[in-house]
Amino acid sequence: MKQKTVTLFFTGMKLLKHNRMAWNHEVKIGNQWTIPVSDEQIQEAKKGLIKIVLTPFKIVPKEWLGDIVNKNVLCLASGGGQQGPILAAAGSNAKKKEYIENMEPFEFGHSLTDQIDGQIEAGFIISGFYEDKGEELLDKFTSTFIVTKAEKK
Repeated sequence: MKQKTVTLFFTGMKLLKHNRMAWNHEVKIGNQWTIPVSDEQIQEAKKGLIKIVLTPFKIVPKEWLGDIVNKNVLCLASGGGQQGPILAAAGSNAKKKEYIENMEPFEFGHSLTDQIDGQIEAGFIISGFYEDKGEELLDKFTSTFIVTKAEKK
């Protein structure tokens, strides 16, 4: 049986307006990914004390970062942008790139094959991995967040 695919497209300003409204709502309800980093966190990063979260509760292991001074770091789809300012304050050449995919605000998940095999196919070496749980219903039963350490060789 042939699988039917339904695609919904948002165009131009309609998409931007929807995304702005959705993220403004997330700010109002205190979504952790919308809270800017503090001056204290920036000052700590300048001293080399880097604390970055990519999942609700676990801090990225220090050994994953190594010496990032003057290194190029890409913060791809990095949520509210908390990581970029901390990495830049620590001396890296951090760049942020956000891809908007769907709107609730626009977020979506990938299969593990898409995420991990996609990194491998792009020439990255997977050198670290961890899981975390959030606070949604499914998180009571399984980890719903994964993080990979992927290095371009």
